[in-house]
This record gives sequence, structure tokens and C-alpha cells, in this order.
Amino acid sequence: MTAARPSTPRRAIGSTGSRRDRRRSVARAVVVSLVVVGATGALAAYGDDLVPSGTLAAPAGEAVAIEARSTVAVCPGPVVLADPGSTADAEFGSTPDETLTSLQVAAFGAATTSVLVPLGPDAGSGEQRTVQGSDPSAYAVADQGPRSEVLRSTTAAGDTSDAAASTSSATASGDLRGLAAASCAAPGVDQWLVGGGTELGSSTRLVLSNPSRTPATVTISLWGPSGALDPAGPTTYLVPPGEEVSTLVEGLAAQQRGLVVRATSAGALVTATLQHSVLEGLTARGVDLVVPGDAPATAQVVTGVSVEASEIGDPDVASVRLLAPDEGGTATLLVLGEDGQRVLRGAQTTELVAGTVTDVSLSGLPAGSYSVVVQAEVPVVAGAVATSTGEADDDEPLLGTPVDRTWVASHRTTSTAPSSAVLPEGTQGTVTLVALPADLDGTTDLAGPVPIVYDEESGEDAESAEDSAGPWAPAALGTLEVYGTDGTLLGSSPVELATGQTTSVEIESLSDDEQVGAVRFVPTAGAPSTVEWSLTARADAISGSITTLQPTAPPAAQDALVVRRSQTVGLPNG
Repeated sequence: MTAARPSTPRRAIGSTGSRRDRRRSVARAVVVSLVVVGATGALAAYGDDLVPSGTLAAPAGEAVAIEARSTVAVCPGPVVLADPGSTADAEFGSTPDETLTSLQVAAFGAATTSVLVPLGPDAGSGEQRTVQGSDPSAYAVADQGPRSEVLRSTTAAGDTSDAAASTSSATASGDLRGLAAASCAAPGVDQWLVGGGTELGSSTRLVLSNPSRTPATVTISLWGPSGALDPAGPTTYLVPPGEEVSTLVEGLAAQQRGLVVRATSAGALVTATLQHSVLEGLTARGVDLVVPGDAPATAQVVTGVSVEASEIGDPDVASVRLLAPDEGGTATLLVLGEDGQRVLRGAQTTELVAGTVTDVSLSGLPAGSYSVVVQAEVPVVAGAVATSTGEADDDEPLLGTPVDRTWVASHRTTSTAPSSAVLPEGTQGTVTLVALPADLDGTTDLAGPVPIVYDEESGEDAESAEDSAGPWAPAALGTLEVYGTDGTLLGSSPVELATGQTTSVEIESLSDDEQVGAVRFVPTAGAPSTVEWSLTARADAISGSITTLQPTAPPAAQDALVVRRSQTVGLPNG
């Protein structure tokens, strides 16, 4: 067990001007008890007239202690070419440089034990790797196989310890040049993937992973710019227990500039991921993983959208993708930065047609990292894509200037527990945070209190005009912690933001030049706003590389549950 290093005092994140450093107490996860009540029969509610007294009397419940809390997360497998092909000379192949993959695990607290198990037909005989938690944390890097892996973590009952992990693929040259990474996430039954495309030069692979012990039947639905799609192939897939299946989406719906995929499962929980890569002639135009975002709602939040300097109308820059799956309506986009909201010329308000995928360009914004809040009259799903330009190789003029891309999923906090993200090996990271109302929906007046930042047509920043919004009032919302690859706490800083304010933090600024392994945000109890955040990573050895990871949080802890005997368990309903 490695002792934590004293953290260096820092100025509050997001605060403006000089502030005195102060420590904030951290609210731990609220321990709750889940009461499970057995069914006693519908007729019992009508009393003695219908059912003799005591016939269905419910026996007293018995409290059963929960000895441990278990969680399951699936780590996506490495990115692969749509058509690997073959060549006698590797120099002329699609991947002259080997894709380097890694899987990173951080276990916070000595009460957590995590086990990595590969998916696949031989999963039962595959190598299992164990990561034992430590105080304050333990960190490990594992070689990743050709498939997804399952992270099973066990924590002592009532303990707030937890584990987080991420997987990454880095390729220095070839068709898959770039950096693709994602956090390991819990499986579900209904997942929306906003991203990808199947137009010429673009490939999207759907991967369905089943970490359960029972088979899953997964049904997929597809939408494109012209509306709901009628796939040219099967839309239902049987995923055996402990295995994964994949299919190329271009084989189901070709020539789609923009995609939204919904995967619903029955029989078992699964994870769904899209592997998206773009090639323009011989020039690599980026690769990344599209992970599930939030289900349709009247408010969506996309945090950490990196925008390069551009002119209005420039192609292949950052954009926001929207879909109103059931009914059309108006959507408003708020682009939130460090100083306030940026005016999105000509696209602040968008009319959405039911079932039609719409991309809204962010071209013309000053370079920076932003949060995008979508507020709509009807439930929508949202995501964003950002591009990063690398340096051309003078020795390979035919390859042009490479570009990498990252897909950012919409994400809203639903837990009061600390959330974590693990930095991919060999990368540098930036955390983007935004403060928002906890009850944010399509009717919330978020724009009113947030100052507007006007820009000159040249794209250069002008003075901030606060208008009727008035000055911001930053509040203490939590603490950002940075942990090293040796498990120690390298540094921390309080997070102070006004509602609607976005800020970015280079995590190396909190690490005293030590190698960073994981980042953790600990919210303050009773804070006036919630904090959404994401981690943007760039590979040191690949110019222009970029990827975005969403934080994960453990489920609420519980010590016991109450069990009652039921005379109707197992009987058919209705």
C-alpha cells in the first residue's frame, strides 16, 4: 500500500482573479437501503369480504446483510480495419505501424478488488488479471487482447471504494492513424449511439458485448439524414453469454453521412460501441469509439468539445449531431465557455424533423474547449464530433496532412458519488468541467443568467458583454483530484464555477510533472449546481491525436435489504 503524498495547494479551478486556497469537505456516497417487498396478491387489498383473514398475511421481513457490492464494466476492444486485406510488403499495407493497445485500471480504496476477464469463446480459459485496491488508489496497465474485456469489481458492503478503467488504441501511421479510447462502462438494455457514418471513405463497425451468463437478443434501429433507415441486412442479433458479435454498419445502410444507432437487448445486459474511421484517399482523417449517450430528453449536455480555429462554413470541423426520434420540434444550442456563452451564428436555433439526423457545425468559434447544452421542445439525443489537425510527413507527401477525430457522448450526472476517469497510457490529458442546474430540462432558463461573449467576424475574442445577466457568482462545487501511476495522490484543487460556466484544466498542472494515471472529481454536499465533466487525451507520439473519455461513478452503496416470503413468487402475472 502506497501512502498518499501531500497535495500542493492550488488556486480554485474556474475562479477568476486571486483566491485564497481552501480545503473543502467531501460528501461521501449516501448509504441507502433497498426494501424488496414480495407480492401478496391483488385480492388481499380488498379485505375480509373477498379473502379470509390471514390467508395471505405477509410474514415479517428479515434483514439480510449484504457482504459485498459487485459491479461489472465492459472495456471495448481494439479498433480494427473494415477490410484488413493482405500484402506481401508491410510498408505498403493499410497499417505499416502496429496499433498499440492498452487497458488501464485504477482502484480507489483498499476494499476494492477488480478482476479482468477477456470476452470470447475461450473466455473461461483466458487469463484473469487481478488488481487489488489500495489507499488512496492502485493503478495497473494490462495488455489487451483482440476482443473486449470485462472488469468485475467487488467492494466491501457500505464502503465507498470503487474502480474505474479505460481502454485505448494508438496507431502512428496508416488508415487507422490516431488515438481511440473509451472508459469501461456498465452494460444496459437500451443504448443510443450518436456518431459515425458510412459515406465514401468512412467505416463504422457496431460491436455488441455480452458479459452476462445468459444469451442476449439485441435489436438495432438506424437513423440517417433522410430519416429512419430500412437496413439491408439483419437487425436482430443473438449474442451468446460471455461473447461479442460485430457487424459493419455500411453493410446495413450505405452512404449515410450521419448515423444514430439504437441497441435494445432482451435476456441479458449488453454494451454497444461503434468503431468509426475516416479515410480521404491516402490521408487518414481520424478514428475513434462512439459510446452510448443519454436517452432522449428535452435537455442534453455534451462536455469537452474541442474546437480548432476556423472560419464560418469550413468543412470537417467540430459539429453537434441531433436526432428527435419521435416528433419534430425546435432545439436551441448554448455553447458555454470560460467567459460565458458564445453566439453560434445562424445555428443557435435549429428546426428538427422527426426521425432525421441533423448536424450543426461549430465552425467560426474561437479555438477552445466548450460545453454544448441542447434544449428542445421534444425529447432528443445528442453527441458531438471534434477534429484535430496533425503535422504532415515531409517524407510522405502523398499522405497529406493527417487529421484525428473524437466523438463526445452526451452525459448527465445521476449520482452524488465521486466520478473517475483513467488516462490512457502515453497520453496527456485535459479536464473540461461545466456547472449546470440539477433540474435542467428544455424549459430551464439557462441562457438568461449567463453572460454573452461577442466575437468579431475575424474570429478574435472581443470584450465580454454581460448585458442583463449581471456578474457571475462562482460557488464551491467540489474537488478535482489527480492520481499518479504509482497510486499516490499527486495534487488536488477546489472547483469553483458559476452556473453555466465551463473551464478546462491541464491535469499535468496538478501533478508536479509526475506521470498521471487517473482523475477523480469529488462533489461537495449541497452544492447549488451539478458538475458535468470529461477527459480529453492526446498521445505524445502522434501529432494531432485526440480522444475523449466520459467519467464513471459507482452505484449507491447499501448495507442490507429486507426479504419477505411471498406465496405468489413464480406465478404468472395477469
